[in-house]
Amino acid sequence: MDRRAGLRRTGRAARAVPGHRCGLRQGEVFGRAVNSLDDFGWLYVRQQVMKVRGTLVFAPPKRGKLRDVPRDPEVSAALTEHMKHFPPVEVTLPWLTPTGPKVTHRLVLTSGIGAAIWSQGFNDQSWKPA
Repeated sequence: MDRRAGLRRTGRAARAVPGHRCGLRQGEVFGRAVNSLDDFGWLYVRQQVMKVRGTLVFAPPKRGKLRDVPRDPEVSAALTEHMKHFPPVEVTLPWLTPTGPKVTHRLVLTSGIGAAIWSQGFNDQSWKPA
């Protein structure tokens, strides 16, 4: 098996598994920061990445619903494997509005250039063609 194909597969699993197995929305998956994962199998949903007036921002989850979600072993394994190959990247975005205060999180999932991922861009470029 081609090693690069395995890395791409790991990346897809790290994106799809938390959404499917933990009930996260796509923006919450892309807003997953390292400090939102604990050693006891919990995932803390505190922010999402969304686009406001053409600018990516960090924002609270839909309807402000902060929550703690149990993380099953498959999710933990996919995220751990992904972070071995693709270390988390510090991303700074404004909070809630394009002119909001800047907030920095070490995101688990980023684009190929180390930027936050916009869900619609991901859908158009990766998800739909797959």
